[in-house]
Amino acid sequence: MKKYYLLLLLAFSTLCCAVTVSDTKGTVTIDTPPKRIAALEISLTDYLTALGIQPACITVSEDVGGIFNRLGPGYLLKINPSLRQIPQVGSREHPNLEALINCKPDLIIADSARDKSIYPQLKKIAPTLLLDSLRVSYPQVEQSFMTIAKATGHQQIAKKILAKQHNLINHAKAHTNKNAGPILVVNLFPDGLIKSFTSNSYIAKFFNMLGRSYALPSQHGELVQTITLEGLLAINPDAIVVLLTDGNTKPLKRWQKSLLWQQLNAVKNNRVYIADRALWVQSPGILSSREIIKQTLKNGLLADKPMPLEKQSLPKANRWM
Repeated sequence: MKKYYLLLLLAFSTLCCAVTVSDTKGTVTIDTPPKRIAALEISLTDYLTALGIQPACITVSEDVGGIFNRLGPGYLLKINPSLRQIPQVGSREHPNLEALINCKPDLIIADSARDKSIYPQLKKIAPTLLLDSLRVSYPQVEQSFMTIAKATGHQQIAKKILAKQHNLINHAKAHTNKNAGPILVVNLFPDGLIKSFTSNSYIAKFFNMLGRSYALPSQHGELVQTITLEGLLAINPDAIVVLLTDGNTKPLKRWQKSLLWQQLNAVKNNRVYIADRALWVQSPGILSSREIIKQTLKNGLLADKPMPLEKQSLPKANRWM
């Protein structure tokens, strides 16, 4: 009889601690609160950091040439400098499964698109959540954040974080000039390649949510278009956000010498804003969104205020080495 009650108590304790959450594949049941979480995308590390959870292992980013050099958004290191010491299990583009096994996670959080092909292997290592983190809008960011909060038993903390986030968003909307002309966000790579984000991208939808219109429509659902400086002049947006890679300002300085660059309305009217590629487009998350809002309130982008380039703080290198 005593043995029966012990078994009943054990079964009850398992049930009370188990939690079932929904992801892009269906549902995942987690028997006990996870203590060793592997995050296979930078945005997923963003969510964990916002919740005050230290991941057991992470992936970071490859550079433009595809060489793994441990790039990651510096904003996360400012919040949690100890992330430098977290074991890295390859890059977000190419997770290292052997390293992931050695990490011994009891929960893996992965991207639904990038990690779809290795999902069967991931499930064999630990329960795995597949969440959207690439083709998303801000409401999906909050949805994924709450999914992770539920899986880790941090729902109450997450609700408080989102309440503060909504206050910041409403503050930003109140200070946005909704009559201003359209903006355009472009990646300016070290080799001079220009990739412009379309209206279908996360960052375009984010600014639409805040009240700014966007200059480049998506033709076939694509997130980015490769353009030239001539193409940029053809679009000629009222404001331009130039995203630099790893703090590299050399291609921007080359641009500034070009007559085409000098003909842009945004350049003539001091409405070119410099920002960090890793923060703005590599990690759509709770903390990154908060940082972008703070930056664009400070530099005048949302309010459509001029900001000469020489008065702007240039982004610093993001290496986690």
